[in-house]
Amino acid sequence: MADAGADAHRIVRAVLDRSPRTSAEELGIRSLETPSGLVRLFVLAMLMSARIRAAVAEDAARALFRQRWTTARALAATSWDERARVLDQAGYARYDERTWTILGEDAELLLDRYRGDLRRLRDAADRDPRAERHLLKELKGIGDVGVDIFFREAQRSWGELRVDLDDAYDDVRDAA
Repeated sequence: MADAGADAHRIVRAVLDRSPRTSAEELGIRSLETPSGLVRLFVLAMLMSARIRAAVAEDAARALFRQRWTTARALAATSWDERARVLDQAGYARYDERTWTILGEDAELLLDRYRGDLRRLRDAADRDPRAERHLLKELKGIGDVGVDIFFREAQRSWGELRVDLDDAYDDVRDAA
């Protein structure tokens, strides 16, 4: 297994050399220990899971965050027209106007169920990734791809989401 560990280390090093920062870090989301950081990550994951270029989704997220719409409460307080204007100016409009509605509805749902704090979703799921996936998918506009994006970013704070590299290496080796 020592060789497998060395191989896994080389793979991780190559990935980090190519992409040293996560998407969340690129957007200035430094802490996933706060309600705001997690809501921003959720918004980013939702926008990135659409069939659009990642750069367009990131620009749209940046535009929302520049408005200080970084919490469920702040997003819920916006109007459809305000969300539409900001996303339109960010270049997101031609993709899916439905997103403007979903952002408001999800913000309301986050407030109603989790008091705007996705850490409460994690607690409700007893830190079980399958249950967390199920609860996240109850929000509109996020499916498996969006949850995968959220999990990829959240794993640095949510330990239950971390991938065991030895198991991942074995899976890849066995598939070859």
